[in-house]
Amino acid sequence: MRSCILIPEYLQETETTETVTDYIGEKNPSITISDLTKITQSQANNIINNNAVTGLSNGNYSVTYTFSDTISINSLNFITGASGMSELPVQAISIEAYNNGSWTTIISGSYDGDYTYNTNETLFASNSIFTNKIRLNFTGWTYSGGGLTYYASFHRFELNADVKKVIQAGLVPQPHMIDTPKYLKRIVTETSWTQPVATSNNTAIAGGNMVFTASSEGDGKMYGAMDGNISGSSSSNFWQTTSNTPLGWWQVKFPYKIRITGLKFYNCYSNYTNHTKTARFYTNSSKAIPIGDAFTGVNSNYGLTTITGIPAEGIITDTIYLDITECYRTSSGMGELQITATKLTEAWQAGTENDYNLIIPQKHTINVQKYLKKIITETPFVQPTLSANGTIGGDSFAVDSSSSSGTNGLAFYAFNGIVNDNRYADSANGATFYWISWYNPIPLKIASLKIDNSPYSGATAPTGGIVQGSNDNSNWEDIVTFTNSVTAINQSWTITVNSSKSYKYHRIYVPSSNFTGGTKRARFAEITISATEYTEVWQQGTPQDYDIIM
Repeated sequence: MRSCILIPEYLQETETTETVTDYIGEKNPSITISDLTKITQSQANNIINNNAVTGLSNGNYSVTYTFSDTISINSLNFITGASGMSELPVQAISIEAYNNGSWTTIISGSYDGDYTYNTNETLFASNSIFTNKIRLNFTGWTYSGGGLTYYASFHRFELNADVKKVIQAGLVPQPHMIDTPKYLKRIVTETSWTQPVATSNNTAIAGGNMVFTASSEGDGKMYGAMDGNISGSSSSNFWQTTSNTPLGWWQVKFPYKIRITGLKFYNCYSNYTNHTKTARFYTNSSKAIPIGDAFTGVNSNYGLTTITGIPAEGIITDTIYLDITECYRTSSGMGELQITATKLTEAWQAGTENDYNLIIPQKHTINVQKYLKKIITETPFVQPTLSANGTIGGDSFAVDSSSSSGTNGLAFYAFNGIVNDNRYADSANGATFYWISWYNPIPLKIASLKIDNSPYSGATAPTGGIVQGSNDNSNWEDIVTFTNSVTAINQSWTITVNSSKSYKYHRIYVPSSNFTGGTKRARFAEITISATEYTEVWQQGTPQDYDIIM
């Protein structure tokens, strides 16, 4: 029996460049237009599409183009003005490249009599800088004579550039014919298990790491709930939510699956009876599968509650999630969790026609990387400063809103980095609801949102609303519901989000019942996002360290 499988070939990341005479015309890249000075969006678009742009009167013009490729410009070929002085050439022109956080001039020239009317002119780059963002600057002018007025114009804009190509490092499957069994059987081995002792929120154990997360971390550490002690007042001996945070959640994730047959909950340590009152364990944050019944904690330090309702055959999971729904005072937590369980190990071997779990057809392409591991990377999000809403769903950060009070109430004014500019994002008169949304091509996991109220108007900050997330801009999930009493001008306030999931799209949704001010609106002078960019990639694992088996 023969099957075709893929043997991985490891490649090293390499870079090559391709010289293109008319980069925009030949490559048709995705282009974002921004930072317009004196020039309109339509004029800026016509320039790069070789459409005539006329009527360029006195003044300095500027526009930024962001490309989908990384390029190094070699020269600029352009036509300015027209024969017979019906149109004038621009007086000066330059191109800047954005590199390492600053702008560098790479092309410049000025009208000195050499730029004849309606002929091609070429300016060469002074150096080679690779970038995906350039800024075009030029000076228009006006000439009056014979009772007529003439203006500068553009007729052609052609970039000669080197386009960078990158071959990514990684695994490239190569087809190879080998013998493989047609029938495969999954073998699950169940062995005794001793609960590991946690020493940090990311404790190394056999087979990987035991990872702890929680809604918040106050006097007690997350891992303290599994440090092996059922007494003690040190922060490493118990977990507790932050002060004045009565409810919360706690989670531990193992690098393998276990079959849970018993749980014992010991309440947290507290000098002020900040103990958990009602709660329940689940297999993950979706809370779809409970581990036993909901329970009432004993209102004492390390008070013991044995969880009932766990079926005799146990619950199989790699995650234990504690959802706290009521506390005895102003915060809650857990002193220790004791788990009775066995460990499960899965492997595949050749089966038979009468005993199998999976059939692999003959000459079927399968992946030799049998064990796959998910690698999660979280990096701090750097919020950009906007001068326009941008394109939702594009390749850069962008914003939108359900309505606005006018040109001074567009969504991007809440993300322009300026509080005292008499510009803000707000709802239209008579709106029955208002939302302001933002998009990032890399999913964000939001920790908090800082809101600045406008200094130039009455109390129009919302008194409450919902922070929502989506990955398709259509189906929205509620992340957190908030209330706000800081509605006066020149004030700021914070929405604590602590999202457990990442989304490309977020929005603040405010019903009209939470509008304030004499005109009954929702208004945001500035929104500052505290978040991490969240990425997931899959790489080859091992039989001892994997997330899925293919």
